[in-house]
Amino acid sequence: MSDRLNRLETMMGDLIRIVGNTNSLLEETREEMRQKFDGLDQRMDKLENRMDSLDQRMDGLDQRMNKLENRMDGLDQRMDGLVQPIQQIERVVGELAFRSVDTEAQLKELRRAR
Repeated sequence: MSDRLNRLETMMGDLIRIVGNTNSLLEETREEMRQKFDGLDQRMDKLENRMDSLDQRMDGLDQRMNKLENRMDGLDQRMDGLVQPIQQIERVVGELAFRSVDTEAQLKELRRAR
């Protein structure tokens, strides 16, 4: 019986060591997982900050695009408004050119008549 008791004590000691080692391994694994989680959490925060920054930049670019589109519309309207005056100027210049030719012809006749 003493032999059985010794074996049982040895087995109990081995079992306690196994449980202790398992608990130590579990604690190490838990700590590693916590560290990995903290690292991932920090990376997620950085990515969220980058996304926020990019969103702000996109909003700024959208505003600039809208401003440029408005300016382009304004320039188109100004150009449309200039078409008629330019056509009138072209007519006047054409008339002046015609009159100039007519005036030259009249001057030549006057010179000949003298």
